[in-house]
Amino acid sequence: MSSIRFDAVGKSFGNAVNVLEGINLDVADKEFLAIVGPSGCGKTTCLRLAAGFEFPTSGRVL
Repeated sequence: MSSIRFDAVGKSFGNAVNVLEGINLDVADKEFLAIVGPSGCGKTTCLRLAAGFEFPTSGRVL
């Protein structure tokens, strides 16, 4: 395993839908993280960015 870091990550789809904006997150090796929230708040988008299935519009995923 390795760590995951979101550095000012933003993701938008098209011109109108800004899903994530300015997300900063640092998860160390062997840490446990749960992302909770209402439907449509960006949980799955965060997971897809962390897995490398999608790329951020702004910021970096390390």
